[in-house]
Amino acid sequence: ICYYYLRQLDKAEQYYKLSVKAANSIYKPNSIANLAILYLEREKYKEAEQTLSNVDYKSFNSTDSSAIFNVLGEIEKHKKNYKKAIDYKNIVIAIDSRENRYVDLANDFLSVGIMYNELSNYKLADEYFRKSYQLLTLYDDENAKLMLLENYVELEFNKNKNKAGIEYFREFLNL
Repeated sequence: ICYYYLRQLDKAEQYYKLSVKAANSIYKPNSIANLAILYLEREKYKEAEQTLSNVDYKSFNSTDSSAIFNVLGEIEKHKKNYKKAIDYKNIVIAIDSRENRYVDLANDFLSVGIMYNELSNYKLADEYFRKSYQLLTLYDDENAKLMLLENYVELEFNKNKNKAGIEYFREFLNL
């Protein structure tokens, strides 16, 4: 993980692979998810899919399953298979909701909203952004709020509601 945060991604990949091989059952899902996320970030989508292809999801606890399904959703999103990506994200939403992980849930809603915005389904995008916003107002996650507001600006401009977009942009600037 240190190499990842130092942006030494070749070394991070090397150690994540070792971690997957050496991890016991408790840490293996997290190691697999971390390696797959690294592959996604490096635009190695086939490797990310391959890393997840032999995973036995039934043996994971809910937190581990959430991480894996989140990565699967990102892979499908990259492939522009939005229906399947949204299905995976809805599984993540159900898990995070059941586990009362509200900040994660806010980010899950944001992610689905972004996909609906990309599909020009502005009504559903707005619905998911609102759910995210409602949760984020309860927590001090400034980065998530900034990302949400940035997407709200884009959504409102896509809907040709420039005045609302400008208001969200002002709120963005005030953070």
